[in-house]
Amino acid sequence: MFMKTESVVINALEEHSRQNAEPGTSEASRHQHLPTVKALKDFQSSHRYKRFVEDELPYVAPETIILGENDKGVKQSFQYVPLEPQLKKLVGLPQVIQNTTTEKLAQGDTISDVFDGTAHLCREKGVLYIALSYDDFEIANPLSSAAGVHKIAALHFSVLNVPVELRSKVDKIFLLILCLTSYVRKYGWERILKRLVDDLQRLYTHGFEASVNGARTVLRVKLLYISGDNLAVHGIGGFVENFSTGKSPCRFCLSSPDEWQNQFSEEDCRLKDSATYDAQIEALKSSEFSPSLVSETGIKATCAFSELPNFNVAGCFPPDIAHDPGRCSANATFACPHLHCARGKIHLAAKGE
Repeated sequence: MFMKTESVVINALEEHSRQNAEPGTSEASRHQHLPTVKALKDFQSSHRYKRFVEDELPYVAPETIILGENDKGVKQSFQYVPLEPQLKKLVGLPQVIQNTTTEKLAQGDTISDVFDGTAHLCREKGVLYIALSYDDFEIANPLSSAAGVHKIAALHFSVLNVPVELRSKVDKIFLLILCLTSYVRKYGWERILKRLVDDLQRLYTHGFEASVNGARTVLRVKLLYISGDNLAVHGIGGFVENFSTGKSPCRFCLSSPDEWQNQFSEEDCRLKDSATYDAQIEALKSSEFSPSLVSETGIKATCAFSELPNFNVAGCFPPDIAHDPGRCSANATFACPHLHCARGKIHLAAKGE
């Protein structure tokens, strides 16, 4: 395979040299491309390519975490890319360093960032804020009879200390977990997320050492929110995943689907808050998650992230404008880089505003 690629590259470079050579150019000058070909030979085996990636690029190797076995004794596992080694490489980025050494306060009555408004009043000094995003994707033909067999759940993270205009760039979004969706259904999110939750707890409490402007410092890590489409975040948050039945299937309010038909503003809804969620979880645990109480509360399981300090399950799963505009009137405030809210009115900011 490499020999064929090498031949194609050499022929293309020689043709380019012939077409662009000045009259009287020597043969040696026309073969200046040979160092490029030599460099390509370093990738002629998967071993050399992997070694180059590990030595020269900010690479963090994924870990295989065993979940169990199928009925034939074949191990079932998922891939986890450790969070701390990734963060240690990321703090070297100028945009991240700049925003870990300064505080940020909410900007008046205009909401243009997650740190504006009342949910997160300020960005603390010495803290890395991260957001998780979750979605499933199909790697085979989605219309085939085997659709769903190879469907994969992917969990990524972004560092919110990065300026808002850069956060949606692909090179600022990092992989954490890849797991077959069928394993998520079989083993549950609590088991799959255990390693990540343990890392987040440790990094919030003890932090990690990093070099900031040439000085060694300890940075703590705080999970701010988790986004995704409604079905995805309801699954990872422990909420029911059927939005048309039950007495309270919404993660934002206590209204029923019938009541949604006559509610057109957030003020019309009975909103869920941390105290309401905690009381419902205690009642569900006492009843061993009885179907009638699950239907009434809209909660089917505890959320793995509820173990994290300062993580409010009732308020840390915002709606995602890239997926669902909202099903009830409480689901009406979106996290978007160009969405501004001022004096109760929402408008899209002009480019560069």
